[in-house]
Amino acid sequence: MIFTEFIEFIHFTDFLKLTRFIKQAILLIIFLLITTQIYHFIFKKRKFGAFIRLILYTTIFIVFLKVSGTANPLSLLTFEKSELPEGFIYYSQTDENWGNEYYGTSDLIKDTGCGPTVTAMVISSLTDTQINPKEMADWSYNNGYYSKSSGSYHTLIGAALENFGLSYTITNSSDDVKSALYEGKYIIALMGSGHFTKSGHFLILCGIDENEKVTIADPNSIKNTERLWNFETIASETKYSTTIGGSYWIIENN
Repeated sequence: MIFTEFIEFIHFTDFLKLTRFIKQAILLIIFLLITTQIYHFIFKKRKFGAFIRLILYTTIFIVFLKVSGTANPLSLLTFEKSELPEGFIYYSQTDENWGNEYYGTSDLIKDTGCGPTVTAMVISSLTDTQINPKEMADWSYNNGYYSKSSGSYHTLIGAALENFGLSYTITNSSDDVKSALYEGKYIIALMGSGHFTKSGHFLILCGIDENEKVTIADPNSIKNTERLWNFETIASETKYSTTIGGSYWIIENN
C-alpha cells in the first residue's frame, strides 16, 4: 500500500522537474529511514518488522534513483561540476610562478592581484597577446592603477581592455548580463561580500546553461572555478562601483 502510494506520488509531482535541493532532501530522508531500520534490525528484538521495512525503504530508494534520473546518488551531495569554455586561458593569482611576486610596492599578487589576473585571462583568451598576471600587475602599477593594500582601482579593467584592443560595455543590469552570457560573451564582475570575498574581488563570468547555472573563473579559487553557480547568487553579491557606474564589464567578441 505504502509502496503504491509512493509510486503514484512520484508521477503526480512529475519527479523529473523537482529541484536539486528537493532531491537532496528526499535522498537524505530515505537514507535516514534505511539507517534507522538497519539499527533496529541489528539491535532490537522485532527483527522481522525491521527487515520488511528495510526492504521497503531500499526499494523506494532504488525507484527514487531510477525515476529522478540519478545514476549516482553521490552526485546529489556534491556541487555540479563546471568546465571552462574551450580556448579560455585560466590563471590563478596564487600560482607559484607569480603568486609571491610583488604587485606594486608592498603587496603580493596572491593577496591583492585579482584585477591583473582577470584582465590577463581575458586578454590572453580573446586576443593574440599572451600576458600573465605578473606582467599585467606590472602594467597596472606602471600606469597608475595599483591601489596600495587594496589591490587595483576599478578603472584598471576598462583601461587594460582598451589598451589591448578589446571593447566593452559597463552595466549594472542583470538582464543585460544574462543576455550577454547566452551570446557567449565574457563578463568581468565586481564582487562584494559573500561567497567569494569579504570586501572586494573580480571574477569572470564565462558561460550560462539553460538552468541559469553560471560558469566562472575565480582567480583566487580553483575550487570555485570548478563548480557551477546560480546566476542569482552571483547577481546578488556584485558590488556597484560609483567610479565606473556599474558592476559588470561585458566584453565584446572582437
